[in-house]
Amino acid sequence: MIDFNKLSRPTSASAPLDPAEIFAKTPNLKDAPNDLWKGQADALSQWHKCRTVDDILISLNTGAGKSIVGILIAQSLVNEKLGPILFVCSTIDLVLQTARECDRIGIKYTTRLRGEFSNDLFETGKAFCITTYQALFAPISAFKSEREPAAIVFDDAHVAERIVRDSFTLTIRRKEFPDLFSSLYYIIKREFESIERGSHLAYVMEGIGQFSMTLCPPATAYRNREQILEALRAENYQKTNLFFPAVQLFQNIQNCAIFVSPELIEITPPFIPARTFPLLRPGVRRSYLSATLDFETVFVRAFRV
Repeated sequence: MIDFNKLSRPTSASAPLDPAEIFAKTPNLKDAPNDLWKGQADALSQWHKCRTVDDILISLNTGAGKSIVGILIAQSLVNEKLGPILFVCSTIDLVLQTARECDRIGIKYTTRLRGEFSNDLFETGKAFCITTYQALFAPISAFKSEREPAAIVFDDAHVAERIVRDSFTLTIRRKEFPDLFSSLYYIIKREFESIERGSHLAYVMEGIGQFSMTLCPPATAYRNREQILEALRAENYQKTNLFFPAVQLFQNIQNCAIFVSPELIEITPPFIPARTFPLLRPGVRRSYLSATLDFETVFVRAFRV
């Protein structure tokens, strides 16, 4: 008679967490690299040692293979079963390029482009999702509730500041919104004249001198909050590309800086309030892939870390 209690249960092979081991186990597909470069291997090794830290910056020279590093980090986080994992790119072209790199080394993924997921692997926890900064930092985002990220890989973090700031910036172009531009310019002109700087504004608007844009008096938005909001309502901003940034700024527009040039008016916070996004708060693991930084303040301004 067989005593079944003495038989051991079959053990399932757990997915590896070490990015180097993940790479070693990827299928040997055509055109796939045989080995990691030394810089890639060193970066992954250092990341793995401190993988539980909220914010990790990985800086590699241009052309050093940051994409593969980021893909392996994202897959490692998927294998850890933390929750939804995102890989964020600066443009749609780079999303597609990263997807091709995943195909090249045999890593499964989901893309989120133009409002659609390419498959259900992300939503079922089987793969990370590759998307854009714009999709992630939109006020109405698909990555909330059960899709709220537990970890994010930010590709090209060194150029992210402008992208993140755009989600908080109202850009009123004169050709696109002539009536709104005129209403706001009337407010701005009055502010410059109140401090006897009307001639400076005139020089900028007429293209005279070296300044193509100027900062409005610091309290312009504070003193004229209601007039600015009324001008936006008159433009019916909800039906324009001003809607998303207006939603972000609506309650705090009085704290914004205003810039004016002959072609456009920008209303933007002096400092990016990035921490208003849950994904940039403590408890979310964030890995930033960057080319060599000349000034680390660019990175700090974008992500407030």
